[in-house]
Amino acid sequence: FTTLVYVPPLWVEQTITGQLPMFSELDAAGQDQRCLILNIYNILLSLLLAGYLYHIAIIYFNKPRNAAVYVLVVFFGTFLWYYLRAQTVEIFQVLFFTAAYFHLIRADRFAAEQGPGSRYIFHALMASVFIVFLCLQKSVFILLMPLTAVFLVFAGFRRSDGIRLREFFTVRIQSVWKPLMATTVFPFCIAIGLIAVFNTLCFGSPF
Repeated sequence: FTTLVYVPPLWVEQTITGQLPMFSELDAAGQDQRCLILNIYNILLSLLLAGYLYHIAIIYFNKPRNAAVYVLVVFFGTFLWYYLRAQTVEIFQVLFFTAAYFHLIRADRFAAEQGPGSRYIFHALMASVFIVFLCLQKSVFILLMPLTAVFLVFAGFRRSDGIRLREFFTVRIQSVWKPLMATTVFPFCIAIGLIAVFNTLCFGSPF
């Protein structure tokens, strides 16, 4: 999966030059050009990460100036900037985790305000997709799957206060389990299947 996320910049290079040789086969000018394209790709990813961090801060601060300061502090007050400058997997892990967190919080907010409607489903699905991306990069992130599912279940029941017990089990659970299946169980099963396939191809065993 880490190879796949670098397809866009390499495709751009192939479109510009008409070829895509190995890095060791490039001359000095070719190496500089590839590094430039990869660095521009990193800048775009960094801008996307900054956007997610900004909107996360807006959720809590509700002040654009404070949110902008928060993004600057995160970027330049930590070691994050050093990881964003190089072609490493950390930039994708930070981006995917931040995006998953943002969509989880938005799903929780919309569930609390409107119930498990279309906006809750959209953000729950996006959160699950980014968790899947994390799992495809490193198998250890599989541990986030059950936590995400439990969080989304509780988020879907946020507006259950004051509902009779019988109505809770007949109406509320029925209104949440279908979105939960579509937004978490199905994507997570696909991710686990893909990881098993990759492990079998690479190591001869799905585990």
